[in-house]
Amino acid sequence: MPHPIRLLDPVTSTLARLVIRAQALLHSRRDERGLTYLEYITAAAVVLLVLLAAIQLFFGGIAALFQRLTDRLNQMG
Repeated sequence: MPHPIRLLDPVTSTLARLVIRAQALLHSRRDERGLTYLEYITAAAVVLLVLLAAIQLFFGGIAALFQRLTDRLNQMG
């Protein structure tokens, strides 16, 4: 079975790798200020991933809607 990150599109895959690296840094740091910054970066990356997934689903739905409309118009004419 392929690695789950490789199943994502290239942009989302890159962001997922960045989140994983940020989490690794988060756990390796002992300085509290560094932890806070990395927590914000990780949270922002997760929000960005969710936003990208939602946009992708939205545009996928729009594309499917236009495809159904085109199919119906082709059947009529």
